Amino acid sequence: MDSKTKIRMKNLILPLAFVFLWACGGKDSAMDSDYTQFKLEDTASIQKIIINNNGGSKVTLIRAQGGWEIEGLNLPARRDLIEVTLSTLRRMEVKEFIPKNGQQEVFKKLSVYGTRVEVYGTDSEPLRTFFVGGPTQNHLGTYMMLKGSEVPVVVYVPGFRGYLTNHFNPNVIEWKTKQIFNHHVRDIAWVQVVHHQRPESSFRIEVLSPSRLSLIHLQTGMASAKADTSLLKVFLQNFKVLGFENWVDVNAVRLDSVQQKYPLQTITLKDRNGKETSVKLCGIPLPKGTLNMLGEPISVDVDRMYGILKNGEVTLCQFFTFDPVTVPIEYFQGERVGKP
Repeated sequence: MDSKTKIRMKNLILPLAFVFLWACGGKDSAMDSDYTQFKLEDTASIQKIIINNNGGSKVTLIRAQGGWEIEGLNLPARRDLIEVTLSTLRRMEVKEFIPKNGQQEVFKKLSVYGTRVEVYGTDSEPLRTFFVGGPTQNHLGTYMMLKGSEVPVVVYVPGFRGYLTNHFNPNVIEWKTKQIFNHHVRDIAWVQVVHHQRPESSFRIEVLSPSRLSLIHLQTGMASAKADTSLLKVFLQNFKVLGFENWVDVNAVRLDSVQQKYPLQTITLKDRNGKETSVKLCGIPLPKGTLNMLGEPISVDVDRMYGILKNGEVTLCQFFTFDPVTVPIEYFQGERVGKP
């Protein structure tokens, strides 16, 4: 290629590059600029995520030994939502740039209404800090902007049809899992069930090894010699996914009365790391004169009960869900027993 040809090509390329940068929003709109680097491919290195907005909503998620937790609440975070958020952080990319004449409006909305996301590794300085806004008009992209930039962009996850705003939710309630127990048998050290109305039916199952289980009678402290191992194994498998229906607000006076008059069972699980998880189940008293479907008077709800968590939160639990783990010790010994 001779020198004249090179000069002509140079004169052609420079104006085209100028037009491209102007259309993308100025000199900072090149595809490889720092403000386009949203994703974090090594999500295993992420130790903390802080999400908050100007409305006062804030949640801090921390990676703990047994999984992700909500800082300050001593509660596990929803595993499904954690997986979605980490996957989004790993895969999200800039889809398109915003025309220069529309950047200022998006910038203002992100500054006022955007959700701030800080992602930390082991250092005190965040790996990424960015702002998440609303969806684009076709709902296939999300307005975002990195901290320190004044150039918002449209971000998406390849292969995902939708916007990403809800993947970074600052509402702590949305992160609180409704699972009380989420343990594989291999992770369980022991499970204990105290029957408050029939203490003689209380027991503890100790996992000595994957193939060795021991059934302990809590009143005597003695191991049962006639426990059905297959039933013990099935019982423990119920703790893989066991949760509640919803949270409920109960005033302190009523809650104290319920715990004294209508206690049912307290279930406690200790995992291999020494962490204990527990729930106290109590009946829900009904107004006088309440009848069941057969027209018979009943004093407590026969479908639902209160579940008081270790941190004091009160939940609504279903008998149908908890019946498999509120059996008496006699159940494992081949005896025919009624519901405690």
